[in-house]
Amino acid sequence: YVLFGTLVAPATLQTDMELTSNVNENGGSIVQITYSCASQSPAWSITSFLYQFLLLVVATALAYQNQDTDTRFNESFQLAMVIYSHFLFTLLGAIVWVLRARFASYTMPIASSFFLSFDALAGLILYFLPKVKGMIMPSTSLEESNAPRLSNTVEQIRRSAAMRQQTAQLTEIERKKVARGITRT
Repeated sequence: YVLFGTLVAPATLQTDMELTSNVNENGGSIVQITYSCASQSPAWSITSFLYQFLLLVVATALAYQNQDTDTRFNESFQLAMVIYSHFLFTLLGAIVWVLRARFASYTMPIASSFFLSFDALAGLILYFLPKVKGMIMPSTSLEESNAPRLSNTVEQIRRSAAMRQQTAQLTEIERKKVARGITRT
C-alpha cells in the first residue's frame, strides 16, 4: 500500500510562496517561503482515504459477525469503539484535506501527523485498556459477567450426576430382583 503509493506518486519538494503585508528595511514586500514534501497528484490521498474506508467497512462487518459469540471471547464492543474512533479521525483528516487550500501549506502535514498519532493512540487505548483492566481487576470483569452461566453449568453437572446415580441404583435393584427370580410385570 505505502510502497505502491511511493512508486506511483513519489513525494517531491513543494515550494509555497506567500506575499505578506510586511515591508523590509529597503521598502520591499516580504515573501514568506514555505517548503514541504508532498505528492503532485491528489490520487494518492484519495486512494489512502478510500483504502481506510474499505478497512473500516470490513472491520464493521467483523464486529457485527462477532456480536453473538460467547461473552468471554466477544470483542465486538471494543472493535466498534475502535472503528468509531478511527472513522472520526479519518473524517477529520478528509475534511482538512478538502479544505487544504484555505490553510497555510505547513498546516496539512501538522494536522495529518496529529490525526494519525492520536488515531493510533485512541485505538490502542480503546482496545487494550479494557483487557488490562480485566487482568488487574478480574473479579469485576470475567467472574461477575459469567457467574450465572457458571452456576447454571455447575447445577447441570450436579443434576446429571444425580440422574446417573439413580440409574445405577435402579439397575442394581433390577439385577438383585433377577437374581432372586423376581421379574417385573
